Amino acid sequence: MAEQEPRTQLKDRDSVETAFRVKALVWLIPVSLIFAGFAAAAAIQIGAGGRWGLLIALAVIPVTFLFYFGVVGRVIDGTASFIGQIYGGSRSPPEPTPRYWRAEARVARGDIQGALEAYEEEAREFPSDPRLPLKAASLCAEELKEPEAAVEWYLRARAIERLDPETDAYVTSRLTDLYELELDDDESAAREMRRLIREHPDSRYTARARARLAGIRRRQRDEMD
Repeated sequence: MAEQEPRTQLKDRDSVETAFRVKALVWLIPVSLIFAGFAAAAAIQIGAGGRWGLLIALAVIPVTFLFYFGVVGRVIDGTASFIGQIYGGSRSPPEPTPRYWRAEARVARGDIQGALEAYEEEAREFPSDPRLPLKAASLCAEELKEPEAAVEWYLRARAIERLDPETDAYVTSRLTDLYELELDDDESAAREMRRLIREHPDSRYTARARARLAGIRRRQRDEMD
């Protein structure tokens, strides 16, 4: 099982995203149900029948969500930013943040490859944000069962300048898991374990890395005998 992703420097971003989703859901759920009811009633009125009315109603609900997050949400954000610039005087507009919801919406639909493409697009726009390659790596490892692709994403995350030590240790730990347990590459796993022990001697991942490195050395000695 994958270690939990470090949260130390990323909690503020998560809380903002969560607050946005909660606020949207509070009114989107009843509104989508109302729209679905109107659509079903209209379908029945024109003689489409109850079955078609039900299918149309069920289709309206996800369409409402997609329309909001894909169109209305951007319009609202843009309008709010424009008004803020007018009434905020010389204050600088807020810095843009990655749109994690684009990939998350595709994951919810089962479109993992589309989610990776969305993370790739956001990562190009926000190259200093480690959450994007970390989320993409997790999808590759857990959903697609493609450890090689996961390794590439984790290495990409670790290459980010000024990466906080906790995230660096987490990424290195995940690389040891992938190399040893998924790719059967003891040499690369041992290299990452030594790096983890050297760079993060007090990390919560280090004791486990020491024990596993000793296990790799024992296996290598046994193979030589």
